[in-house]
Amino acid sequence: MPLRLVPEPAAPAGQGSAATPAATPATAPAAAPDATPNATPAAAPAPRAPQLWMSAHEITWDAFDVFIHRLDKPDPAVPDALDALVTPSQPFVLADRGYGHAGHPVISANHPLAAAFCAWLSAKTGRRYRLPSHAEWLAAAEAGDPGWVPDGVEALAAVAWVRQNSERRTHAVGSLRPNPWGLYDMLGNAAEWCQATDGSALLAGGSFRDRAQDVGLHSVAHPTPAWNATDPQIPKSRWWLADADFAGFRIVCEE
Repeated sequence: MPLRLVPEPAAPAGQGSAATPAATPATAPAAAPDATPNATPAAAPAPRAPQLWMSAHEITWDAFDVFIHRLDKPDPAVPDALDALVTPSQPFVLADRGYGHAGHPVISANHPLAAAFCAWLSAKTGRRYRLPSHAEWLAAAEAGDPGWVPDGVEALAAVAWVRQNSERRTHAVGSLRPNPWGLYDMLGNAAEWCQATDGSALLAGGSFRDRAQDVGLHSVAHPTPAWNATDPQIPKSRWWLADADFAGFRIVCEE
C-alpha cells in the first residue's frame, strides 16, 4: 500500500507544537538610523516551528520489501550507491511469521533496521525521514486530547489490536478507527520504535501481544536480550529480532 503522511499541527514559536519543541522567537529588527523618532516598529511575524509529518500507518511490508529486497533496482544483484549506504542482512526465518504480508505492519525489525529504512528512503527521495522521538510519538498519539483513548477492553478493541481481539497476530493496518489526527494503530498491532531522550531506543504503544489493560499512550518496552534469544547466528543479527514478532515502526518526515 502507498505510504501516506499526515501533517502534525504546528504552533507559533514559543508555544511549541504537537511534535516539535518551541522555536526561539526571532529578535525584532532595530530601527534604521533615519527612522522617525519614537516610531513603533512593525511587529515581526511569529516564527513557526518546522512542520513534521508522520506516516498515517505503521510501515507495511509493501514498502519495506522494496527496501530489503532492493526491488527499486533494475537488477538487485548489481550493487549501486545505495547499497554502500547500508545493506541489512536477509531474515533467516519467515519475518512476517505467517500473520499476513500485504498491508500488514513490518515486525521482527530491530531498531537499526528501522533506522536503515529511513536512511534509504531519505536517499531515494531527497527528504529527511527518520524515526520519531518518543516525545514526538506521544504528542501524535495523544492528538491534542489524551482523553480520546477509550476505557475498557471492548471500547479499546475499536482502536487497537491487543491480546483480547487480535488472535495473537498482526492485522492489516488501518482496519480500526484512527485517532483524532487520522493516525491508525498508534496503540496495539505492532509496537513502534522511538528514540528516548537519552538516545536509547524503545518501543511505544503496546502490541497485539499485550493485554488491553497494559496498552495505553504511555506504554513502553525496552529491548532485552530475550528479544533475540533464539537467533542461532554467531554473532546474533543486529537487524532482525527472532523473538520480537511485535516490533515494528512508523516514520516521520521533516518539512
